[in-house]
Amino acid sequence: PTDLESYLEGTRDARLGSYADFLRFPSVSALPEHSDDCRRAAEWLADQLRAIGAKHVEVSETSAHPIVYGDWLGADGAPTAIVYGHYDVQPVDPLELWDSPPFEPVIKGERMLARGSADDKGHIHMHLRAAEALLATRGSLPLNLKFVFEGDEEASSPGLDAWLEAHARQLEADVAIISDTGFFEGNLPAITVALRGIVYAQIDVFGPPVDLHSGGYGGTVQNPANALAWILAGLKSPDGVVQIPGFYDDVVALTERDRAALADLPFDEEAYREAMGVLALVGEPDFSVLERRGARPTLDVNGLWGGFHGDGSKTIIRQGQLSTGRGPGSRSDIRSAERPRRTDRPAWRTGRGPETRRRKAQPYPHRSSRHAGGCPGPGGDLRPFAPVYPGGGIDPDLRQLRGDPRAAGRAPRFQPARLSRACAERVDGPAQLRDRYPNDRPLLGRARHLARLN
Repeated sequence: PTDLESYLEGTRDARLGSYADFLRFPSVSALPEHSDDCRRAAEWLADQLRAIGAKHVEVSETSAHPIVYGDWLGADGAPTAIVYGHYDVQPVDPLELWDSPPFEPVIKGERMLARGSADDKGHIHMHLRAAEALLATRGSLPLNLKFVFEGDEEASSPGLDAWLEAHARQLEADVAIISDTGFFEGNLPAITVALRGIVYAQIDVFGPPVDLHSGGYGGTVQNPANALAWILAGLKSPDGVVQIPGFYDDVVALTERDRAALADLPFDEEAYREAMGVLALVGEPDFSVLERRGARPTLDVNGLWGGFHGDGSKTIIRQGQLSTGRGPGSRSDIRSAERPRRTDRPAWRTGRGPETRRRKAQPYPHRSSRHAGGCPGPGGDLRPFAPVYPGGGIDPDLRQLRGDPRAAGRAPRFQPARLSRACAERVDGPAQLRDRYPNDRPLLGRARHLARLN
């Protein structure tokens, strides 16, 4: 074995313990009660960066949770790469669907089960340990690294824009490695070349200022729940085509080459359906499942709730929530957020008109210039990034997927390229799994990847 492989083998237990410690932080950015946990996770990361030899380490304040920065700039004349990740995680509800507490990591077979193990703590930890292994065995890195770990990716990154602009000079780099995407299927590496954006809108429908019993007032006033149902039902046709005027304006159309590349991927629709646990796959009939999943905009209801949730009954349901992912090139301010403001329709005439609140992130299109191993990719030949695993020789697959490109699409210095991440996952659901860490195959691959980026 090489010195790198020997080092990784000798530090397996320590890495596993460190990884589990990281996963124990309940760093749920969307819930204010976990703000202290997010800060503790940030401080832990800063300590880890210092321990591996990074310089200029800081827990940098933002309008929300802090961003952790550190760098190693000892490779004179070599390229500089930004390594991005996020230490915050999604809420864990519903708890009853978890087989074990979400922030108490457990190993099942060869996989780790915990919230954040796939998205995105495992990938942050892998980058840290890969850099640590190279520095410990070779005394230096073959390129310069700037680590940027944010704490609000799962809550729309409210402080990221301003932070990136304020630190633009500090973040100058040749490439950004964003390990927050995924493998195409199983253990098949992929390079993500585009992301859909997101507009997240909450629609609040208000009725009378007091509860009205349906037995006495039904048929004379509009029930907000019924009005909300009409609003939501009108957003899409039964086959999944969004009915909002202008919704598909400015969506970048797939080229024949794009469609051929997607069709060439080893994708089993029936296996995909079974894995999702649904009876059928739905969506725009003129597009394939892969095209709908990654290259077309979508609109989905994320939650629906109302005033009374206890036992018994009550007449008022007040709120609904929906989100929509936008295809590359589609406009930022979609009209879905405007249409619910119209209150001239009888079905919508409630005590007060519907109101909306929005947040959004730009899509991140990246058109390929030529093929690499039969696969389009950003800027040309991607083969140097493909065989990053022991045994190597696997060409990366084109992957364009639904996502929220907050880190990629906001600052030009932060978006030159994106590479694959190593994980096995059901992201953000109750069963969030990843290959058992210290998973030497992806970790060794990441170390080798860093070693060859120059």
